[in-house]
Amino acid sequence: IHEHAEANAHKNNGLAVIVAGHTGLLTGRHTKMTGTIGDLFLTLSDGVMNAGLEAFPTADRKLDGVVLKS
Repeated sequence: IHEHAEANAHKNNGLAVIVAGHTGLLTGRHTKMTGTIGDLFLTLSDGVMNAGLEAFPTADRKLDGVVLKS
């Protein structure tokens, strides 16, 4: 069984994620972060796409070290 076969929201830790792009992102990095996929979605939607989101259903916070600070 792998993470894609589990519908349980509590089984999404330890996933490898590749964030590709360059506009607004800190690039050329390999990091290990603590947070949820929701935290990443919130960080990218607000910090890169300027969507103006203040919350995302599974997010607790925005992640540091992913987007360029303006």
